Amino acid sequence: MVPGYHEVRRLGTGGAGRVVLATYAATGAYVAIRFLRPLLWADPGFLARFREEAGRLVELESPHVVRLHEYVETPTSAALVMELVDGVSLRTILTERGTTSPEAALALLRGSLLGLAAAHDAGIAHRAYRPENVLVQADGAGKIADFGLALPEGPPPYPLPAPVPTVAEAPPDGGVAADLYAATCVFVECLTGRPPEDDTLRKVPGSVRELVADGLSPDPAARPATARDFIEALERAAGAAYGAEWEKRGRRHLAELATPLALHFPLAGPAPGPRTRNARPPGARSAGLGLLPGRGGGERRRPRTRPAHLARPRFAVIAALAAAAVTTIVLTSDRGPADGSPDTFLATPPRSPETEAAGPPPTLPVRTPETANTGQAATGPPAEKPAQNPAVAPTKAASPVAHRVGSLRVSGFDGVRGTIAVAASTGGKVTVTAGFAEGRSRDHLAAAPPQTFTLSGSTAYATVVTNTFAPPPCEVTVYRRLTVTTVPGGGTASRTATVRGPACAAPAVLEVRVLSWNGSAGTARVTTDGPGPVRLGVSFTRREGDGPARTVHTDTRTLKGRTTYTVEFGRAPEAITCGDRAHLGVLVSTVRAAATGPQISEAALDGPACPQPSPTGVQPSGDPGTAAPPEDTGASPAQDRALAE
Repeated sequence: MVPGYHEVRRLGTGGAGRVVLATYAATGAYVAIRFLRPLLWADPGFLARFREEAGRLVELESPHVVRLHEYVETPTSAALVMELVDGVSLRTILTERGTTSPEAALALLRGSLLGLAAAHDAGIAHRAYRPENVLVQADGAGKIADFGLALPEGPPPYPLPAPVPTVAEAPPDGGVAADLYAATCVFVECLTGRPPEDDTLRKVPGSVRELVADGLSPDPAARPATARDFIEALERAAGAAYGAEWEKRGRRHLAELATPLALHFPLAGPAPGPRTRNARPPGARSAGLGLLPGRGGGERRRPRTRPAHLARPRFAVIAALAAAAVTTIVLTSDRGPADGSPDTFLATPPRSPETEAAGPPPTLPVRTPETANTGQAATGPPAEKPAQNPAVAPTKAASPVAHRVGSLRVSGFDGVRGTIAVAASTGGKVTVTAGFAEGRSRDHLAAAPPQTFTLSGSTAYATVVTNTFAPPPCEVTVYRRLTVTTVPGGGTASRTATVRGPACAAPAVLEVRVLSWNGSAGTARVTTDGPGPVRLGVSFTRREGDGPARTVHTDTRTLKGRTTYTVEFGRAPEAITCGDRAHLGVLVSTVRAAATGPQISEAALDGPACPQPSPTGVQPSGDPGTAAPPEDTGASPAQDRALAE
């Protein structure tokens, strides 16, 4: 463990080494510490380059770049202390969501280009820009991590296209061209979910197609020469396609993508126990920085010759160093772990209430092998004046800030898990009460026991709460509500989710019975062993005399939600010729077939009586289809038939 800091828990492991959440012992402020893996700190070329860049890295101040506080190096290990970004990597967002909106991708690209521009102005290239190194906070702001930590043994994540040299053969631009090309590739991943391919230009929106084409061009002259040139082209394209508010909407969409992943945030894990200035949390280890357990639970140094200039160390980290070079560097991940999962540490560290009121922390001096021999820091006060840790508040008293909750909302709720966003004026305690309720009507919900917990140490929180509900019955819709209040008061936030039970399995049909049928309307009863869906079919038939039945109409419907159904059915009455008889039937069946089989019912209906002939033989008015009877000749019926023939 780095002296002066208390390790809280492990956050993740990347290609550059493992990362832990820690607190600065003097104030309790959170930081992230990366312990570099041996491949890096044992590589003389990497260390030489890194020491040369360290002084510029510690001076680099940009809201789009993760801030480096300290770099600690011994003959057997090296560690970086940097600001903690409480958010999630872009890689995690793309893995969970696939893509972002064009406006979100543009907002993210613009922020990254601003961070790269600040670094390039300081003579620093990233060399390994990719989604794993872009950290998105709950407010949608992004920060670039891992400056200077490119692994020496592998190719860059996005090699420059031929004929431009690769990063290993990069011209004296310090890798600027490679950084801008990689930024374009990450932009394409945000839009399409995949790195650039042969048909990428077909897949990206037309509004940014020219921007992507220039950024990916094999011709170096066609690509933007600097990050600021790229920003100008981006702003022109975004403004023309999406209007003046494109970046605000993009940031909002990034926040909507990051906030539901709050369980991946570094501070979403188990809360650390009580912290003191002189006590190390249980389970903390020395991490190979030359410390051994001492008497009474303290620490002692390995016996080792110490240079005279370290007899009175300037701050706690240096006190643990033997003849070691002390530098300062950025803490972030380079490559993901072997299993492909991204690092889980991220953005601005929560600061103590005193430092929150006092403003940004002061810049630490950088100690390099050369300046260490003189006892004078490369930047900062003389050796005899103690340097200030970034988490230590200035001695000048600040005006007290009233502790209050300025914003409270439920940013997401799926019926089981909800994300609560709280903004406070200081890092003091905020007591949160979360209440869950459920019911089959929005207006009549039964409340579950409330959950109460305390937040502290920051001014912005994204906290996940969950509740265990019994699953709703199949095919049944229930309403669930999450309501949140705080002390100090911040109002009430609430969100309601609709949850539907799973689809019911198809039940067995126990019986189908036709209860009534009169030739045009009827009822049937269906009995099942469950509330699942049952498909009911009704076929209407007709036969004349002793002839075969023919189907004249069919009807189907689905029954569900009960186990007994009474179904009405019918159709318009059939016309029957006068003097004739028709048998009108109905066949009722189900899928699955009923245990009693399909049911049939018929009704015999007679046509109307045919009209009688008039005595005069004249066809009655209004009945043109009735012929006049033959004239009475006085002959017998047989003679009449013979005459007719």
